[in-house]
Amino acid sequence: MKRKFLHSIRAYLGGLALGLGGIGLFVVLLAIPITYVGLEMVGSGFRSGPARTPAQVAADVRRELGAVVWRKLTPMLVTSLLCIGYGVFEAVKEQQRQHDGAA
Repeated sequence: MKRKFLHSIRAYLGGLALGLGGIGLFVVLLAIPITYVGLEMVGSGFRSGPARTPAQVAADVRRELGAVVWRKLTPMLVTSLLCIGYGVFEAVKEQQRQHDGAA
């Protein structure tokens, strides 16, 4: 009885992980263009002093976009992929348990 209960919880956790991983992946893929547009609009900060050339602004945007992607979005992407992987693993295991129970 206890084993069956634990297997049912694992199946629900796998489904939850799969759903959260999918949502996380969607958020990461949506956050990259939003971050880029935000950095382009702000121009990588408000600075006093002489005006910067468009090449300097583009270099600042590229540098800050790389920092944001590396520091914030990469860990989110890895976590989402791990959740999706766990969800798929549990789905395969659940299918095997159902197949073994039917045989």
